[in-house]
Amino acid sequence: LLYNSITVVVVGVYLLIVGILAKAIGYFGGNKAIPLGTFFVFIALLGLTAILLSDQLRQELKRFISRNFYQPRYDYRKEWTAFTQQTTSLMNINDLCSAVSKMVSEAFGAPSVTIWLVDEGPDMIYFGGSTVFSDAQVLDLKNKGKMWDALLSFINTHPVPFDLDLPKDEKLRGMKEADAIYFEKTRISYCVPLISNRKLLGVMTLNHRVTKESFSVEDADLLKTIADQAAGSLLNLKLTQQLLKAKEMEAFQSLSAFFIHDLNNLASMLSLTMRNLPAHFDNPEFRNDALRVISQSVTKMNDMCSRLSLLTKKLELQCMEVDLNELVSSTLGGMNGSMNSTVEKNLQVLPKCMVDPDQIQKVIVNLILNANEAVDQKGVIRIETDRTEECVVFAVSDNGCGISRQFIERSLFQPFQTTKSQGLGIGLFHTKKIVEAHHGKIEVESQEGIGTTFRVILPRGNKEGVRGAGDRVRGGVGDR
Repeated sequence: LLYNSITVVVVGVYLLIVGILAKAIGYFGGNKAIPLGTFFVFIALLGLTAILLSDQLRQELKRFISRNFYQPRYDYRKEWTAFTQQTTSLMNINDLCSAVSKMVSEAFGAPSVTIWLVDEGPDMIYFGGSTVFSDAQVLDLKNKGKMWDALLSFINTHPVPFDLDLPKDEKLRGMKEADAIYFEKTRISYCVPLISNRKLLGVMTLNHRVTKESFSVEDADLLKTIADQAAGSLLNLKLTQQLLKAKEMEAFQSLSAFFIHDLNNLASMLSLTMRNLPAHFDNPEFRNDALRVISQSVTKMNDMCSRLSLLTKKLELQCMEVDLNELVSSTLGGMNGSMNSTVEKNLQVLPKCMVDPDQIQKVIVNLILNANEAVDQKGVIRIETDRTEECVVFAVSDNGCGISRQFIERSLFQPFQTTKSQGLGIGLFHTKKIVEAHHGKIEVESQEGIGTTFRVILPRGNKEGVRGAGDRVRGGVGDR
């Protein structure tokens, strides 16, 4: 009644205006204007016919009446609450599609609801979720891409829900007739595009309702709202998956950098040993040292390969009681002949501490090699140990080029940040990770052109011993 009444009012007002204008033409133009007035009325009637036959106008008029005069069929607050409760915690795309399909099926009484996702690969359409089809069944429903190409092309130009049982567009009618069997097998009667950020992510298809009732304008509005929210959630999940893949690649690159850095350290020691081998081959002590360096390097390489689980696991320590002085001395012994500068030792008597000797040896090797690269042949490297009541301290000092304050504050312990032309920028980051895994800390003091001191503070056997230890030992180790 409202729809027809509004139509009559619109027609009446339209014809009244046309009549007034026609009368005005006859009044001001006399008998000569009668043909012109008749022609004007004829054109006006054609315009009225075009307006009344406009699908868009009729749909907008029905939507206006539905929104402003009818009692809402759906409780939108209830539907929105149900949607958020069922989809908020889902982190898998297929789970989200299945949940949305089930919710739409229950809300609209359509037993068959399926979500087809759009891919950029050769298989343009792939299965998202359904209330009736399983993954195995969908494999049997794959159709040659021409139908989906045509359907997606139509959706891109008409991004609104549309009825395939009563297609008003010639293209849709042609598609339905050409692939009627496929549409029947896939139970596609109504299509709702899933669009987010102006990108088509998929299509939600529905079959007939149990009551055989067609979808109204209000149904289409609610379907469009649900589809928009589902598309936004789909886009977020896709972006999350891409971010996770990027994180995994970043972790793999970080692990590779750790691995390469340790290999470079070992390669440097082997290279320097082999370089000095021709000159000192006749020296039995040098040969013994060289064999020990090679044997230790091979052992460390094997150990590194066995610890590649760092990609997915936290750094695992194998702690035991260790004399830090003995660890420093054995490490320096293994680097015999590989130092370009003078090495001075000042090792105080230390109690044993609970550390992972292999990991701490990496710290020692890295700091010593860094110091060796920072000085020239006339440089001096000082290696010192000290103790407090609760901690042991290891310090490496050099009189090399130093590090700028800006680099220390912003980049020193960050991955892939380095002052070396050939460096990877991973050594000190790795060193800091190892020290922190032991509940210790590492400090640095440096002045450009004067030198640098790195100080590693390790608790003897508990976590709390390191707090404030740096202040107590600051004046006792490596002062300049």
